[in-house]
Amino acid sequence: MSYDKSVGISSGQADGVGSVALMTSPGSPGVCFMHSNRWLKPGLMSLAGVAAILCLPGCPPRGVTPANDNEGGTGRPIPIRLAVAAETFTLTEPGQAVQLTVESVSSDGSRNDVTDAASGTTYHTTSEGVVTVSDDGLVTAAGEGQTTVLVVNAGLSARRRVTVDFADDAVVRLEVAPATVTFTDPDDTVQLAVTGVRNDGGSENLTSAAAGTTYQSSSTSVVTVSNGGLLRPVADGVAEVVVRNANLAFTVDVTVRFGDAPPPGSRLIALSVTPAQFTFTATGQTQQLEVLGTFEFEDAGGQTQRVTVDVTSPADGTTYRSSAPGVATVDVRGLVAVALTTGAGSAVITVENDGVQATARVTVSIPPNNGGGGGGGGGGGGGGGEDILLGWSLRPLPDPRNSHAMAYDAARRQTVLFGGYGTRILGGTWTWDGSGDWRLAQDEGRLDAPSPRYSHAMAYDSVREVVVLFGGTNGTTRNGETWEWNGAAWIQRIVDSPGEVSSHAMAYDAGRGVTVLFGGSDSDNNLRGQTWEWDGASWSRRDDKGEGPAPRIQSAMTYDAAAGMVILFGGDTETEFAQGEGGGDEGVLNDTWGWDGQTWTLLDDGQSKDAPSPRKGHSLCYDAELERVILHGGGNGESDTRTWQWDGTSWQPLIGPTPGARTSTAMVYDASRRTAVLFGGFDGDDDGEVWELASGRWSLRTDSIRPTPRHLHAMTFDAVRGRTVLFGGSDGEPDGETWEYDGRLWALRSVGGPSPRVSSAMTFDTSRQACVLVGGQNNILEGDAWTWNGARWTQLPAAGPSGRHGHALAYDAARDEIVLFGGYDGQYDGETWVLRGDQWTLVSTTGPVPRIKHAMVYDAERARVVLYGGFNGRDLGDTWIWDGQSWTEVAVAGPPVRSGHSLVYDSVRRVSLAFGGRTLGVPSNQTWMWNGQAWTAFSFTGPSGRYDHGFAYDVFRATGVLFGGFNGPVLDDTWEVTGPR
Repeated sequence: MSYDKSVGISSGQADGVGSVALMTSPGSPGVCFMHSNRWLKPGLMSLAGVAAILCLPGCPPRGVTPANDNEGGTGRPIPIRLAVAAETFTLTEPGQAVQLTVESVSSDGSRNDVTDAASGTTYHTTSEGVVTVSDDGLVTAAGEGQTTVLVVNAGLSARRRVTVDFADDAVVRLEVAPATVTFTDPDDTVQLAVTGVRNDGGSENLTSAAAGTTYQSSSTSVVTVSNGGLLRPVADGVAEVVVRNANLAFTVDVTVRFGDAPPPGSRLIALSVTPAQFTFTATGQTQQLEVLGTFEFEDAGGQTQRVTVDVTSPADGTTYRSSAPGVATVDVRGLVAVALTTGAGSAVITVENDGVQATARVTVSIPPNNGGGGGGGGGGGGGGGEDILLGWSLRPLPDPRNSHAMAYDAARRQTVLFGGYGTRILGGTWTWDGSGDWRLAQDEGRLDAPSPRYSHAMAYDSVREVVVLFGGTNGTTRNGETWEWNGAAWIQRIVDSPGEVSSHAMAYDAGRGVTVLFGGSDSDNNLRGQTWEWDGASWSRRDDKGEGPAPRIQSAMTYDAAAGMVILFGGDTETEFAQGEGGGDEGVLNDTWGWDGQTWTLLDDGQSKDAPSPRKGHSLCYDAELERVILHGGGNGESDTRTWQWDGTSWQPLIGPTPGARTSTAMVYDASRRTAVLFGGFDGDDDGEVWELASGRWSLRTDSIRPTPRHLHAMTFDAVRGRTVLFGGSDGEPDGETWEYDGRLWALRSVGGPSPRVSSAMTFDTSRQACVLVGGQNNILEGDAWTWNGARWTQLPAAGPSGRHGHALAYDAARDEIVLFGGYDGQYDGETWVLRGDQWTLVSTTGPVPRIKHAMVYDAERARVVLYGGFNGRDLGDTWIWDGQSWTEVAVAGPPVRSGHSLVYDSVRRVSLAFGGRTLGVPSNQTWMWNGQAWTAFSFTGPSGRYDHGFAYDVFRATGVLFGGFNGPVLDDTWEVTGPR
């Protein structure tokens, strides 16, 4: 085996890295790149240009004889990074696409194209509403905004920033009419009309081929289409006609049915559904409905005749909807499926065709599993008279952060998180049990808990069943406190300590029952190389011989149970780092040490060819199942994307996708689930992701992304796609974002569509299978109406109510119409409007007095719209019912007067739930229930008092979802209310 003593690489060869030197020598451990870089440590370091050395393993593992090339080369190269073209780019047209090209760059400078999915490369985008990315890296513009595309291959990753910005006169979508076509006569034809909608809201006719529009039938044996968009039926069947113009496309669904169809000129007079009643008694059950239509027509002799035809198919124009999707769902084909997992309920399935309706009733009765569970409190009778048990739970997420600390609490089977640095210095105690939800165990700001801090350390003492926390800094002063967490509270241990220290490492030695602390930076900004141990009563210094690892900061330690010693890896020996000057990277280490309670032993000096590169800010944990020490993250000017494992004698990289590069992260091993848990870190931005490593594979569990604090936003639940949808609101300025929540994560879906606004109203229209948003206010009162189908916003063309804000909407499923009441359009309004299809109608009726900030919801059990409360110069407390024709006031005792509250319908418990609002100027935290006859207050605690929040009912999970609001500050918390099904 021979090596070149030195090899020069130009900046061009190094893909623009800068001044690069590649240095090897006989027996060298690998390849070192030196280049200019910048490092940021929030709160402790400033931005500064520093030299960075990245040591990269370039040789085969120990004990493997490398294959020499014919020229006596330097050995087998390994991939060290990904080079992605294009760089940061902007797309200016809808559907415009850019093909990414990805190369894996090896330690010898060679490149290998790994663009396609077959090479193991995967592509991810943070917002599919802005761009989509194919399996092979084709990035396509979907909507205006900015997003990041993440490219991953063999543990290496790269990011590209994409901006989508359409010109005002750009055609951003196609609208084709009709969008669905059914042929029953072989002689019929249908002309398609194609409209291009521009970014400025204007439109243009694009029907002709001269406008660049093309048409293609998926099956010419079913339907043909001319160059000008004329459809002609051929034979029975289903086909799609794809309409394209430039990069845009629209699909028209075509059904041809010449067979069993009603005679021409016939009129549907009745529908019948089979079965008309049925019961589900177990999860997973389904029932296919059969629908017959009776048609009336005149024969050739002028006599009235009737014929019965099967109209079950949606191609016959038949639609289906469930009054309680949380109990039972129905798809477009008429297949009914049970939705409950336990409990009882009922739903009415409404079948409609050409204005004629029929119904089937489904009853669900599923025995409880293990008795079910419940939230605290209760009260009142439900739709069937049973007790209603409900409880609120906060769906919190820790802020994105770095330089925090975590420990796994084996007694309580949960990971404990404290502190860190994000947009501010953080406190607060969080727990993670792997279920998918963080729990805020203790809020920050308490006098009986550690103060907000970062660069501290934590370890779990399994003998005394407490988490030990020591040291840290608030950016100004370092700390020498010792705290212990017992699962319920922090207790400060008033003892002599190792001094005021930050950026140290700590691990619990389970073999000897002590917590071991090493290194750090003291109050005089001196690096320390001391070893201390905590036995639960006192700290003792254990390194009087002065032998062991060099003084350092930002190293990491864990206990290796197989070896019976504490393992330490890496860190930084640069004192400038501790002084807040950004640090140099010449002192960054990659040595591996072991502590057996008596002496430190150098296990790997970092010169071996299979050692991870020098780094600081990494994390370690011990995987008891694999009997390996796991290392991830950290950096040396550049962060390593790979995950490494130590088997007691050598390091090896873990093969496969990883959480990517990050520094100042934290990682622990959850022994009950045999899973490593990694949270947070810094990758150019503070991170809030939870990643878990099990059986050698990483998976993303949660992200900390959520809407910014806001109030006066609109929320509803999309019962087709199973998402809570949020639009608009304000935290000082009106917002135009669209967010969706799937019960676990929030995702920003769109920044286009309706203009930024507050106090709009939104509901889900089952017939349209889309959310409908109406009105609101920015600088002007808006009177427009929009639909959201999960991919894009579309403005409805029909004129309707005057511009207004503070109104309320509800979708009346029994009458297939949207009901709007009230609002402010220059004065308090008392109008009732209904939207049927695209036609608004002002209903002439007496009803509630004019008002704003009231709440409305559709009660599916009683087929009525319920209105409660509001404001018209004073807070109101009246209850009204809308039956499709008129309003009726219900004279019952109810909640105190209020405005800015919210109302949802719980389809499982068949009651309406009201929360919050402002009563005589005071934010309310009360939850009330309306069962169609009376109001009942719940006694359990929940969200803090607030008003102008958003509230929607997730029928898929039988859970109410609340976000944000105002009670002095503007809020950004997510709460859920649910109970046994």
